[in-house]
Amino acid sequence: MADIQMTEPTIHLTEASIQMTKANTQMTKANTQITETTIQLTKESIQMTKANTQTTEPTIQLTEASIQTTKANTQVTEASI
Repeated sequence: MADIQMTEPTIHLTEASIQMTKANTQMTKANTQITETTIQLTKESIQMTKANTQTTEPTIQLTEASIQTTKANTQVTEASI
């Protein structure tokens, strides 16, 4: 009789442990999904940054060319004064 009284709580604890393990597994799956989404968003962000960089570099070159033109125009203006 004592064995049965000891076994029943053990069964209940084992069942509770199984339920906790199942819940932890579900949480791990959800965390994995979040991580995968974060990785994907990071990859997309990197691609956008690369695209922005490709746009910015010509803009910088045009700005530098404009500065050189302005300097040359200033020299012409100063010479004509």
